Amino acid sequence: MNNRFRFATGLVLVAGAFAGVQAQELKYNPSVYVIGEGGFFNPDNRFGTRSTGFDAGLQFGKALNQYFDVRVGGSYARADSENVRYQQAQAGIEGLLFLTRDRFRPFVSVGVGAENDRRNLPNRQNSRTSPYAAAGIGVQYVISDQWGAEIEYKKVFGFQRSDVYGFRRNENNYANVGLTYYFDKTPTAPRAEAPLPPPPVAQVTPPPPPPAPPAPRFEKVTLSASKMFSFDSAVIRQPAPRLDEIADALRANPSVSNVRITGYTDRIGKPAYNVKLSQRRADAVKAYLVSKGIDGSRLTTSGKGEADPVVQCSEKNHKALIQCLEPNRRVEVEDVTIEKRVQ
Repeated sequence: MNNRFRFATGLVLVAGAFAGVQAQELKYNPSVYVIGEGGFFNPDNRFGTRSTGFDAGLQFGKALNQYFDVRVGGSYARADSENVRYQQAQAGIEGLLFLTRDRFRPFVSVGVGAENDRRNLPNRQNSRTSPYAAAGIGVQYVISDQWGAEIEYKKVFGFQRSDVYGFRRNENNYANVGLTYYFDKTPTAPRAEAPLPPPPVAQVTPPPPPPAPPAPRFEKVTLSASKMFSFDSAVIRQPAPRLDEIADALRANPSVSNVRITGYTDRIGKPAYNVKLSQRRADAVKAYLVSKGIDGSRLTTSGKGEADPVVQCSEKNHKALIQCLEPNRRVEVEDVTIEKRVQ
């Protein structure tokens, strides 16, 4: 292995070690992606050249789960010496095992496929297609929610059929740098919410003797609920005193019916997904009120996705944008206006 390949292998190992220091909480992107790569190619000496050449490739991939990716694609490599031009074209499939899904992501890879080895000499040309197996190590770096970079060192073992020797193995070395583009953005994991502190214990003092009751009068009380959900979540934050107050009022006034519950999201994500999420939020509020003894036939739900935003935000930082858009992630309960007697 020449100096270029020693350098590339060392760079991969250093980047992998650095990943443990730079760990950040990121999710993997489950969408299809494309990666274009290129770099150095060092062929087996038996092909008649000791020169280091170049290679370029294109692959399509997809994350299967938190640990595994699968890719399909092909590559072309060439190395020239004084009297020999050697070319190798490959097409195959490979699997990647990621050790982490942080911003720096070390991985190992294995693959199989078919390769075509072509050797051009001054007076003749040889070409043969044979199976291959490959193994490599590398590291990814997440640039943004749709872009990434990658360094990989890979060894390819070809198994050529010889009429005299049967299958003969050859070994080619690749050191590549790649750029990855994901067709959809990375979904962001919901932030863990800190538990709410217990309510303060009120100091109870004996009440003074009640005065003579005044003449009865009435006032209107309007109840509403909003800002009850975390990012990308349809789980109601607990406790929910405003919803409890609405439930109490509806139980005390059975004549109030056809209460409309409307769910909303922020603008992050696909519109179709946001409409479904907003509907789940509205349904969660309805289920909560039903669990408090309210007849579900008195409640209707709808989801409007990112419509009717409360705030507009233009932050570039992803976390800052999520925090700014928090008021838009809400459920609005149609104002319940109830006559409440005040003594």
